[in-house]
Amino acid sequence: MDSVRFLTNRPITPFQEHLAKCQQPFEKSLLYSSAKDEKFVDEDLRQSLFRAITDPKLMDLMDANIVSHLNQTDQSYQYTLCRNDITHIKYEEGGFFQRHKDYLSLTSNLIEEFTLLVCVTTPSSSSSNAQGGSRHEGCVLKKGTKHILTANLWAIRKQQSSQVLLVTFPNANAKAVSPMERAANASSSYVLPVDNLTGMLKAHVEWANRAAERESKDPPAVVTYVCQDFSHEAFGVVVKIFNRCYHNKNDDSSPARKKHKEASDDDTFDSDVIVCENEARMNAVCDVARSLNEPYVPFKVLFVEGVLAYASSHGDGTSAVEIPMTAGACLVGDYDNIFSLRLIGISSIKALSLKEIHTKRYLTKRTIEHLAKADPGQLLSGEPFLLDRKDDLNIGLGLKVAFNYTNHDMKARVLNELLGEPGKRPGCVWSWEDNVKYLPGVSPRSPDGGLFHRDSKGKIAFTSKQAEAASDFISSLELDERVKASLQKKRFEIPQHQGHVNANFCNEALS
Repeated sequence: MDSVRFLTNRPITPFQEHLAKCQQPFEKSLLYSSAKDEKFVDEDLRQSLFRAITDPKLMDLMDANIVSHLNQTDQSYQYTLCRNDITHIKYEEGGFFQRHKDYLSLTSNLIEEFTLLVCVTTPSSSSSNAQGGSRHEGCVLKKGTKHILTANLWAIRKQQSSQVLLVTFPNANAKAVSPMERAANASSSYVLPVDNLTGMLKAHVEWANRAAERESKDPPAVVTYVCQDFSHEAFGVVVKIFNRCYHNKNDDSSPARKKHKEASDDDTFDSDVIVCENEARMNAVCDVARSLNEPYVPFKVLFVEGVLAYASSHGDGTSAVEIPMTAGACLVGDYDNIFSLRLIGISSIKALSLKEIHTKRYLTKRTIEHLAKADPGQLLSGEPFLLDRKDDLNIGLGLKVAFNYTNHDMKARVLNELLGEPGKRPGCVWSWEDNVKYLPGVSPRSPDGGLFHRDSKGKIAFTSKQAEAASDFISSLELDERVKASLQKKRFEIPQHQGHVNANFCNEALS
């Protein structure tokens, strides 16, 4: 598992100068017990001092000098700095930290957590980026003093290709009867992103692509592989390895799974709203719908729940927002047209349904007029999005616009808008620069009837009229409630979930 990344020759003088001016006192470093849910000092396990710094200027330095470089050079992940605090750890002579793990603060099938460690002691700077849950240690310091900065990063995997591999099993007990149901049935097949493959399976995809090229065809969106040598259950371990997920004995891929019957035993199938365990499966289902001309469109709903902590704009502590389970974002179609998007880290948050957001107007009349004058496919520039409401900020955009980013950059941008530091937002103005496109995939020849159409590339898009009709339909369908009903019976991939772990973790500022 690629869990550690080393960086060298990064500038550390700005950090040293900032820390020299910081008057915040050090305390004895703490451990956190997940079994007892408490923090404590144990100098047999750890001897060091710490201070959790919430100064936004230090976070800006970390973003500018380390995180931005990491995003430019890392081929696997897109990183976002968690701006709750940066911990300054000081090891004096004899100090150490025995082998341990860092506490994982969230459970997600989208975000993975990393710990960023930056040594700010020596002129030759170095830093490392360790995946959350990876074991590491601080050896005994024989002489001198060592200063370390630690920060938490949220990471989204980069996918260079949307092509997927569908692995089927001739002896699988599939209960599905329709092609759509068979494609969506996770109990009889697996779907893997091609980017994750190595060895024989990667060679199989390359062979399929060469065969298509010889016939002057595009590479197939879905490549099928029939597994003759392993059962569906046994091959699941291979899938976890390819997807860089943990696998333990009696492992569950979803924390809530034990409370419900096995997904393979759940014979219910919602033919109106098909919920998939991962994006690769969604791509496979959409490919079947496209080939059969079935009226299905892909969608992504990002649910959030928990407590969001972030540093105050004055650097004098942290603030926290309790978030009830709510749909933070809803994207629809092959261009990820935005149905709705919420700004969460601002004040107390109410659980609003997609229907409630859709039926309220949050854009000013001026912004609506600006959108009406735009041409389909136009990149919107020079005009910020103005919001009418100043309390709970929610944007129902009715599928009229989409972020003009690659898939992983789009996800990172949605997370930044959804959970980004409130102090970085310009009040009630969103300026999306040149990275928002109006009605992507629409041309003068696009049909205007129905709820959607396919463009010249075969992708699902929406004219202005279709966007309005489709938005009304999604609202009436109560899409978010239908998806919630599937969450408890669907086996989702949670890359960093390791089941119930009783351990001591190193995070001092855990809240």
